[in-house]
Amino acid sequence: MVAAFQLAYTLFQPICGWLIDVIGLKMGFLICALIWSVTCLLHAGAGSWLHLALLRFVMGASEAAATPANAKAIGDWFPKKERPVAAGWAGVGFSIGAMLAPPIIYVAHITFGWQGAFLLTGGLGLLWVALWWWGYHSPESHPRLSDEERAFINQDNEAIGEKLPFFTRAESDW
Repeated sequence: MVAAFQLAYTLFQPICGWLIDVIGLKMGFLICALIWSVTCLLHAGAGSWLHLALLRFVMGASEAAATPANAKAIGDWFPKKERPVAAGWAGVGFSIGAMLAPPIIYVAHITFGWQGAFLLTGGLGLLWVALWWWGYHSPESHPRLSDEERAFINQDNEAIGEKLPFFTRAESDW
């Protein structure tokens, strides 16, 4: 089960990064979080080890968006000189989540059974998807960001280059 999740997580990180680059952070991460949440809910109905392994694979593939989405959000929202500290605080958030998840899942499992633990986490994921849809804005479209704040964020950002298809091989002059 762990291998199914980890294999997908490993394979899909660059694919999720490409998706986020092509359709944008808000929609790319929303789609992956929605797939993750629905897949989590479906775990409660797994009828065999193969079914569970397939669900774990899909869950790993969709969760793989977290790392590239984090990098994209930091790149969008922070000037270069502040990005290392922002990445450090994001790592703190990941660690806190990793520490809080086991006791929450344990209580859900004891209270509602193993299926209930998956239903709880899937439901929380759907709540997060709704909050993300409603609350996330890029710096360019944020309704409460002043022009001065926007200029500070973008002070040393480079122009976005041409977006290439995922499997495009770069030509070399060597």
